[in-house]
Amino acid sequence: MFPSARQLLLASACTGLLLGAGCKKNAKSDTQNADDASTHMMDHEGVPWVLVDKFQHDDRGGLLAVALEDLNDELTPTAFEDIAKVIKWLGPLQEVLEDEVDEQAAGSRYTYELHFEKGVVHLSVTMLASGELVNFHFEGDDFIAAEHGALDDRYAKFKIYDFKWVDELGNQNPNGNTLKAGRIDYRIIVGGLEAELGEHHLTFEKIVTDRGGSELVHEPIEFDRKFETNAEGIPRARLHMFVNLPEVAPGEYDLTLKISDNLSGSELEHKEHFVIAK
Repeated sequence: MFPSARQLLLASACTGLLLGAGCKKNAKSDTQNADDASTHMMDHEGVPWVLVDKFQHDDRGGLLAVALEDLNDELTPTAFEDIAKVIKWLGPLQEVLEDEVDEQAAGSRYTYELHFEKGVVHLSVTMLASGELVNFHFEGDDFIAAEHGALDDRYAKFKIYDFKWVDELGNQNPNGNTLKAGRIDYRIIVGGLEAELGEHHLTFEKIVTDRGGSELVHEPIEFDRKFETNAEGIPRARLHMFVNLPEVAPGEYDLTLKISDNLSGSELEHKEHFVIAK
């Protein structure tokens, strides 16, 4: 167990500390350390530096290479891009203060205070003993201010962060957008809105059209859903939905989702192309 008092983790000592990669007098360059992070597991001292480095260098693949597979679904390309813009806006990471350590066999949680050129951000990280990243979360007033500065308030606008064709159990369709007639399932991650009462009242219009523009399905639904805050502090909800096309002929089709948040009056429209196999 490490001391509970804050420990200063100096970048000059060893940027991006990795298991099995001790500090040496002739320190590696930043580029070499970034490359190492893609092929080694991290320790709790190095993870804040490596995490920030991956966002500042647009290296989503490198970050996912040292993380559990579950993080792949949460850290979509759109979500990664938004976090990266905020981290870059904050400027260089100058020092890291370690706050708390809660070491558990199933996954240890570490919290840090990250001092950037333009502000202080709090980071919590959960890691396995093997060094694999389970999840992380940035927060704090300076991070929220950075979101405004970097994203020009886009984080407060309604949008779809991810869309996947899946089966009834939520498993991703191995054939992409090539589907079978019948029940057609899909999963979306929608969010970006703060809810004053903790929930959003959503209205969906699910519209399926053929290549000629004729409507085969036009189904409105309404429901309440709480948005959970994700890694970059943006409220989002994961929704599993479906449409029934039991007797549709093989060919090409479009699914259009028109989504309204009745509390804020925000609206969005999203279209996906798909193919019904013969």
